[in-house]
Amino acid sequence: MASCAKRPSCRRLLDRRWELRRYFDVRFARADTVVVLALPRLRCLIRALLRVCQHHGRDVQAVGCPERLDLTFLRWVWRYPIDSRPRLKAALDRYQADLRVIELTSSAQVGAFLRAAGE
Repeated sequence: MASCAKRPSCRRLLDRRWELRRYFDVRFARADTVVVLALPRLRCLIRALLRVCQHHGRDVQAVGCPERLDLTFLRWVWRYPIDSRPRLKAALDRYQADLRVIELTSSAQVGAFLRAAGE
């Protein structure tokens, strides 16, 4: 991860307080709508594991960054509602007057949203 994160073509948003705060402040200040995917964490964890199984060793995100099992990422996925979601909520609260927030909590809602967006 460390060597991959140094390459511009392979940067990932690292979930650290200062980076996350800066990311939200820059993005939300420019946005009029935020779409929050709030799918059940077990579903997210299973999908992350399936992705690793399906694409292990292949560069699906960026050249030179092969898909691999990353226990730190899987822990982040599982703990997202506890560790990261409150920070997202705080950021949304800071910009709530200027943002339309759409929260999708199921695959069916995501599908309907994407179909409606394509019209």
